[in-house]
Amino acid sequence: MTEFVTLKKYLEDEKRREIEKGKIHQRINNVDNKHIEKNNDLKLIIMTFIESQKPLNDHMKGIRDDLKEVNDVLKEYAKKTDEIEDNLRDIQQEQGKGAVDRNKFLLSVLAAATGAGGFVPVLIQTFFK
Repeated sequence: MTEFVTLKKYLEDEKRREIEKGKIHQRINNVDNKHIEKNNDLKLIIMTFIESQKPLNDHMKGIRDDLKEVNDVLKEYAKKTDEIEDNLRDIQQEQGKGAVDRNKFLLSVLAAATGAGGFVPVLIQTFFK
């Protein structure tokens, strides 16, 4: 009879262990299912986000093209400005040379007029009649 009691006790313990194992496996499966569900939700969110960003990417390409065009226009204006500055420098140099030549001419005329003595009053009367 003791053998029967120990066998009966063993079978009851085995059933209890199987039930506990089943509960543990069920808990593991529940956690796995929860993680799979969360993973799928994250994938869906990421895919939705990626799809929502596609129009933004197209807009950014358009903006990039517009900026390239603006950059080209600015380069043209920079070249024109450089040309204008060069022309202005040349004009200023020519004016400086002209002023030097004019001053030399006036000095020559004054020197000639002074050397001629009374020639200056005659010129003044001629010009201011």
